[in-house]
Amino acid sequence: MPTSPPPSPNAASLTPRAAAGLLARCTSRAAAAALHARLLRCSRAFFRSPYLANCLGAAYSRLGAAPSAIALLRAIARPNVFTSNILLSGNLGSGLLEDARRLFDGMPQRDAVTYNAMLSGYVGAALPNEALRLFCSMREHGVRPTGFTFSIVSSAVASAHHSQQLHAAAVRHGLAHLDAVVSNALIDMYRRIGLFQYAAHVFSCMEEPDVTSWNSVMSAYKDQALSGTVFDCFRSMRSKGFSVDGFSVSTVLSTCSDVKDFAKEECQHGTQNFAMH
Repeated sequence: MPTSPPPSPNAASLTPRAAAGLLARCTSRAAAAALHARLLRCSRAFFRSPYLANCLGAAYSRLGAAPSAIALLRAIARPNVFTSNILLSGNLGSGLLEDARRLFDGMPQRDAVTYNAMLSGYVGAALPNEALRLFCSMREHGVRPTGFTFSIVSSAVASAHHSQQLHAAAVRHGLAHLDAVVSNALIDMYRRIGLFQYAAHVFSCMEEPDVTSWNSVMSAYKDQALSGTVFDCFRSMRSKGFSVDGFSVSTVLSTCSDVKDFAKEECQHGTQNFAMH
């Protein structure tokens, strides 16, 4: 049965802002399409400016109707960077990587959202070299990377040289130790390529590590078979008031086979604490 759009005033009385709010609350493609039809019956003037068309395109894209979003936004007379970003995401969401790149290259304006979308597309398509080249281009064009940018690019890095370059860039932008998302991505990057001492250094420099930070550094120590250090981290994590999660406990339990009975008891004690919390 078709889903109705959210309860709303008569379409004729809707302002663009009110209509945008309704679109943001749509939970199905049918609801977005129904509201779209009501707005068109009211007045096509709603879509003379890109604002409401962008909102509708974003709703279609969010609800898995990327082709509808693309068709709608391509017809806008005066598209802006938000229009292009939604189109870009729609193409990428439909697996049209080459179309997305052509759109990207033709955009008169690009912001961090634009680059992040294209970077995610390359990483998702297992094209790390293209992602790294695009990251360099982003910086050359003066677009400031965000924490999300570094998180995306870190997953494309596979060499010590590139990892240290990315880390240095994060430091220059003031994100390496202040943004937990960036720090966690750097820790995981260094762990993945075997630079464990660098992973530990990033962790030690963090101002406010979170549970993910502790889990990542414990995984790095586990990969090095440093069972005692894993337990030290686990104890420190608990003593500092962090609530351990399933990954924390799994990491410690999987280390138990490599240590003495005393450490096994510590591990079991940690598991009991986890269960109680």
